[in-house]
Amino acid sequence: MDPLSKIELNMFHTPIFRTPKSKASKYDGLEKIVTQKKEVMKKVLFKRPLIRIVMGLLLVPGFLGGGYFTYVLFVTTNFHTVVPGVVYRAAQPSPEDMRIWTKTYGLKTVINLRGRWEEEPFYIAEIATAKELEIRHIDIKFPGIGLPSGYSLRRFMAALEDSPKPILLHCRMGADRAGVGSVMAAMALGGESYEKALDQMSIRYLHFDNSPEKIAGVLQQYEAYCRRRSVGTGGWHEFRAWVLNVYHLKYYDVDINVPATVSARPGQMFEIDVKLTNRSSQTIPAGAEGKIFAVSAFIGTAAGEDPLHEFLPRTVLPKRDIAPGESVSIRKTIQAPKQAGLYNLNFDMIEEQVTWFARQGSLLGSCELFVKPLESK
Repeated sequence: MDPLSKIELNMFHTPIFRTPKSKASKYDGLEKIVTQKKEVMKKVLFKRPLIRIVMGLLLVPGFLGGGYFTYVLFVTTNFHTVVPGVVYRAAQPSPEDMRIWTKTYGLKTVINLRGRWEEEPFYIAEIATAKELEIRHIDIKFPGIGLPSGYSLRRFMAALEDSPKPILLHCRMGADRAGVGSVMAAMALGGESYEKALDQMSIRYLHFDNSPEKIAGVLQQYEAYCRRRSVGTGGWHEFRAWVLNVYHLKYYDVDINVPATVSARPGQMFEIDVKLTNRSSQTIPAGAEGKIFAVSAFIGTAAGEDPLHEFLPRTVLPKRDIAPGESVSIRKTIQAPKQAGLYNLNFDMIEEQVTWFARQGSLLGSCELFVKPLESK
C-alpha cells in the first residue's frame, strides 16, 4: 500500500510541533502592522487606478532598495500562480484576499503551511473565512526555522495529490515555506522537472535564505542524495520516492523488530523482546546528558496524534549512544487489556519532551496481541 494512502488530511489535524506563545509574541506587532498597512494600501491602489499608476512609477527607482519587497508583500500579498488553474501561492492572506482569490480563481482548498495558531486572530479569521467560502482548509506545520519532519512532507504530498483543486498554498511571507511547497506542487501537478520547479525559490518571491538548516535544506539534501548516487534530479516521481523512502529529520529513523504475535490473559503482565536498529545516517544521542529516549507500546497511531491507549510506563533505553546501523535490545513489560480479544499492538521510539519517532517519518513496530478469555469454572 502506498504510504500516502494512510495519511489523514482532516481539517484540524494535531500539529507535530506547536509554536510556543513566547515565540509568537515577537511577530504579533509586525503581523498587525503588515495587515493594517496592506488593507489601507489595497483600498487606495485598487479603487483609484491613477494613484496606482503614480505609486508604481514612484516605486521603480527604489525597487533595489526595498520598494519591490514593499510592493510584493503589502500590495500583492506575494500572490503568484504556480500551475495555472491548479495551484497558487501567497503570504498570509486576509479574509478579503481569500474572498477575492476564491471569486477570481475558484479556490477549493487552502493549505496553511504555518500550522495551527488557535489563539491568534489571523488564524481564527482564516478558518472562519474558509468556512464562509465553503473551501477545504488544511493545516500542515513547516517550521519557520529548521527542517520539516518526514511526516509533514508526506502529509503535504498527500494534500497536493488528493485535495480539490485549485489549491492555495501560503505561509507567513509566502517566500520560503510556500516556496518549497510550490517546488513540489510544480512537479506534482504541473509536470515540471525538478530543475525547472526550482524557479519557485527565487528573489521574485522574496526568497533569499538558502541556509541548509532552514526549509531550503530539504531541497539541498535531495540534490546531495542525487549527486551521491550519480543520478539526475528527475521530477515528481523521483522526488516523491526520496521523501517516502529516504528523507528523515536528523536521527529519527529506526527499525523496530518485535514478535509477530503474542498472547496473554486479561490483565496479565507479560514481557516482549524489542530490537531497535538505527537506520539513519546520524548517531542517536541516547547517552547524551539531559536526553532521554524510550520505547512505548500502544494501540492506535503515534504519527500525528496521541495513541488511543498507551501501555505505561515507557521503557527507557540504556544510557549510551546508538551509532548508524547499530542495534540495541530491550525487554518491555506490558499489562494486557482486561477485555479478551485481538489487538494490534504498536511500538515507537520517543525522544522525551521532543517528539515521537513516527512523527518524523520512522515506521512503527507492530504485532498482534491475542488476549485469551479466562476459562470458566
